[in-house]
Amino acid sequence: MRKHLFFILGLALTVIFFAVSCTEPEPEVPNASVHVYAAGSYLSDFGPAVLWKNGTVTKLKDCSHPKDIYIHSGDYYIAGYNRVDDMQEKPVVLKNDEHLTINTLWGGCCFSVFVK
Repeated sequence: MRKHLFFILGLALTVIFFAVSCTEPEPEVPNASVHVYAAGSYLSDFGPAVLWKNGTVTKLKDCSHPKDIYIHSGDYYIAGYNRVDDMQEKPVVLKNDEHLTINTLWGGCCFSVFVK
């Protein structure tokens, strides 16, 4: 009698173990606080410079060639340059689409931005 009881108990525990281990994990819920930013040119390298936030496009008014974007405390900073003419470029850093002054003697390009 004891042999049958241990056999049934062992069989029941085995079935329970496999039933629990074969369940599918819960799908991961996306984090609603994650935002995706990108900066670039719309349509071509000569098109208007734009900022994408979660797929929404905003035209940048003071940067023709954005190269980098950095988000800090809810503000976005964009590094890039404006083409003055065929021979000269002027570096640009924007904070929330407002121009921050970068003084250079000969022009140049800004390829990266970081805020601390």
